[in-house]
Formats: sequence, C-alpha cells, structure tokens
Amino acid sequence: MSVAANYVRLSPTTLARWREQPGLFDAICAQQLPDAEHLDLDRAWDGLSWLLSTAKRQQKAADLSEDDDTPAPGAPDTIWNIIEGVKAPTEPLLDFGYGPARVLDTTAVAQGCKALDSVIQHDLRSAFDPETMDDHEVSPQIWLREGRGALDEYLMPYFERLRAFIRRARDAKQPVVIFFG
Repeated sequence: MSVAANYVRLSPTTLARWREQPGLFDAICAQQLPDAEHLDLDRAWDGLSWLLSTAKRQQKAADLSEDDDTPAPGAPDTIWNIIEGVKAPTEPLLDFGYGPARVLDTTAVAQGCKALDSVIQHDLRSAFDPETMDDHEVSPQIWLREGRGALDEYLMPYFERLRAFIRRARDAKQPVVIFFG
C-alpha cells in the first residue's frame, strides 16, 4: 500500500490550537491560516528517504517492517528524520489513520535543513537504482517502469519542494508536523 506524506509548518501557538481543535486541519491544509503551510509530498517520501539515507537503505535491506520500532542497522540519520520523522516525538492527538503525527522541533528542523541543503543532484542520481528500489518495494514502485523519468520528473521536483519548505520553516523558527495519509 502506498501512503502519502504530509508536512505542516506552523507557529507553536497554532500547533497548540491544533492539538486542542483537530478540526483546524482543514483550514491548515487549505492554506487559510497565515502562520501555517501544508506540503503534500505524495508518495515521493519513501524514494527520497531511500536515495538520501544510508540508514533507510540498510533498514529496507534488513527487511524490517516500516512499522517496526526495532532500530535499523545504524541509527536513523538526520535526512531520514527530516523526511519521515523517525526520531521525532509522536503527537497522539493528531492521528490521521496511519499512526500519530510526528513533530520536529525547531532544532530538528534546523538540523534537517542543513542536511537537505548539503544535498546535490549527484547524491540523488548516484543512489538511484531502479531495480534495487523495486526489489526493496520502495514506494511507489514505479522505478523500473519509469526509469530516469521517475527520478527527474517525480523525485527531484518533490525534493526541491521539500527543501524549500523546510528552509521556510527554519527561517520562521517553526516546528514541522509530519503525518501520513
């Protein structure tokens, strides 16, 4: 099953309001709150984590379930954390059916921004291996069928959107909420 990743950057005040009023979700996703922004990363999150995180590749290679809390060989790294929130605390009041949301505090956002800013296109291209990605069931499993187009026309644009989004969160000193749905 493929699941989309969603990111919300917002002020600490709006995050507190959201915890108390989960109905704010619609306003946040509709970009109706001035201090909140929503980014839908579609299913590109798994491919980006795979390409940029050695720990994620090790986890997939070890055939660990993504729902398993067993640490991957080599603890989750900063890139894996900024994309999937694997080290971030959960937010049980914000559960959209695929487990509780995870909240990256401003320190994790700044660290993730630095890690994303250090990525160059070569990093993505050198790790792109369609056959291995399909073999390891990296979502959305379009890699062999689409070839380099999956990288150039799908993953790269989503990577740039995520990087710009995380920069805006860092610059505004905002936490980021990650949830799947």
